[in-house]
Amino acid sequence: STASGFTKDNGVAGAGFTSIDPSKYDNNGTLTTVSGGNYSVQRLYHFPNNTNVIVAYYGKDEYASIDEAEKNYLLENFQEANNTATQAIFLGVLIVKGNASNLSNASQAKILTGGIFRSLSAANLGGVAANSALSDLSDVAITSPTNGQVVKYNSTTGQFENQADAGGIQLTDLSVGAEGTAAGDGDISYNNTTGVFTYTPPDLSTYLTSAIDGTGTPGVLPKMSDSDTITDSVISESGQVVNIDTTGAIRIPDGNTSARPAGINGMFRYNTDDNQFEGYTDGAWGAIAGSGGGSGEIVKQTFSATGSASFSLSDTIVDIDNVNVYVSGVYQYPSNYTVSGNTVTFAAGSIP
Repeated sequence: STASGFTKDNGVAGAGFTSIDPSKYDNNGTLTTVSGGNYSVQRLYHFPNNTNVIVAYYGKDEYASIDEAEKNYLLENFQEANNTATQAIFLGVLIVKGNASNLSNASQAKILTGGIFRSLSAANLGGVAANSALSDLSDVAITSPTNGQVVKYNSTTGQFENQADAGGIQLTDLSVGAEGTAAGDGDISYNNTTGVFTYTPPDLSTYLTSAIDGTGTPGVLPKMSDSDTITDSVISESGQVVNIDTTGAIRIPDGNTSARPAGINGMFRYNTDDNQFEGYTDGAWGAIAGSGGGSGEIVKQTFSATGSASFSLSDTIVDIDNVNVYVSGVYQYPSNYTVSGNTVTFAAGSIP
């Protein structure tokens, strides 16, 4: 068969044939030899007014086994001619091996008898006939079934049997031991009789005793002696005062000027550009009084020049507020000069 019609082969001068041709199948309109050892499925019909004639349609595909053919042939793209569709009776199908010589040989052929409405009375389609009962299965034993029962496997009898439903697992089936009964390592157990899962909390008392103490032992957690004091720490607090009881030192945050955080009054850090401590107060960063080290000694240095000039001091000036400049005994405002490191530079015309 093709999309344009069907090809009828009724033998020489319409005499027909006396045997089935198992060697071919209809490959999209082209008769193709069935591969060695494979099977095809031929559909069989007869006309009520001529019972001596059987019409056979070549199969539309080939299969590796009888079982595969039986399960999959209904998926073939089969088209039936109008005369058999409207006038003929469906007899069934013949699963036949490509090189079959004896249709009575179970390894070469299998006949599936037709049923009503052109279905099969029995076919292996991966299940059982539509009118089969569950108990028809060889490993199922159903006895006096009632509503709500389930089928479970009985290893003693080797069969699936109907029995009362235990209700399955629900939230009410979970039971947790009462407080104070912790034991073991937190196991979950199941009771086959009640169908209840029971969780037993682990006993952590030994672990807590060995892992948390107030000795300051490395690898052991400290513990609080009250709401704000760690018993094995040098840090304590009393009356809003934090005490660090040690003879060493503390290290505060440090970084260059560009690394300053967004300022909040009360911040304190060490500036690695200026090599001094600084704090944030009244909306600005500034040196902490006494920062920069040194003895605080006042050093006087004298230079001479006119107009604009630069002078190198013997010490680095970390802040312009740490230097006073006089010209001919007259104090000079910082607007008249700039300070960079140990260099003081006068603006043009500042020195008469």
